[in-house]
Amino acid sequence: MKFSITAISALILSTAVSMTTADSYSDAMKSWCGGLGVSFPTSSTVVTAGSKTKVTVTRKPDQRTKTVTGLDLYSVDSSGKAKYVQNVWSGKYNLQKTASITDTIPSNVAPGLYYYRVWVTNMVNGQHGPDCLQTSHTFKVTSSSHKNADGTMEYAESLDDENIYHPDHYNGCFGLTVDYPAPNGEFN
Repeated sequence: MKFSITAISALILSTAVSMTTADSYSDAMKSWCGGLGVSFPTSSTVVTAGSKTKVTVTRKPDQRTKTVTGLDLYSVDSSGKAKYVQNVWSGKYNLQKTASITDTIPSNVAPGLYYYRVWVTNMVNGQHGPDCLQTSHTFKVTSSSHKNADGTMEYAESLDDENIYHPDHYNGCFGLTVDYPAPNGEFN
């Protein structure tokens, strides 16, 4: 009986420590990364492959020095899996309230959904501190476009084509899969 009480006590203690660690990590992330966001591209952004766009990072100023240090481009395939395309920028861009970085979408990418991942580094005593990762809203990339005489844009692909621009993935529902239990399976 003593073993059971000891085992249960150890389990309860380790659970409490795990929960405290998770809360501490969550609090630290909120402290270091809270107030950051990516305000552009937006949900209505459409970019033609080979053309320029921008990424705008925002922050609520606090006592920490923050620097944008990297920008990666990702695609989202038709099954909802995110795929790294390339690093489009790296350097040091001081982030006061906003920072905008211009990028040219590669001309050889396929039409579809894309997003940016932004690296923001906290500086501590002039040294590289904790990094924060922010992602932009998913945006649409087309293979070509042209402007009509009336000023409207026309794109090679229909922006409503769900095979290219899946609405669930467009709204951010991608990158997660449930492997167990299997579809139509039972959980025992």
